[in-house]
Amino acid sequence: KSILIKMNLRWLGHVERMDHNRLPRQLLYSQLKEGKRNQERPELRFKDTVKRNMKKLDMNRANWQKNARNRDGWICLIRPKSTDCYDDDDKMSMSKASHTKEYHFCNQEL
Repeated sequence: KSILIKMNLRWLGHVERMDHNRLPRQLLYSQLKEGKRNQERPELRFKDTVKRNMKKLDMNRANWQKNARNRDGWICLIRPKSTDCYDDDDKMSMSKASHTKEYHFCNQEL
């Protein structure tokens, strides 16, 4: 499940960084002008799933768009235990075998 949540939020960040004229971005922010949803339990929309996933990860939903525009910071929010998000102290404690990888550090506050 957590992999699906991370993939969902990663896609959301990707769509947020797209140009305004791209179709996925237009669909994300669009609303129906007319029509109704069924009285029964409505099917979940992408927006509903995103809200639920952000809640599960305790993410601030008020300013997600600002956070998503910063790609590296967004990935750190989604995958806080990722090697991409280590600070300098954590880097020193990494094993020598993984020290050959290139790391991108995210110490900024979002």
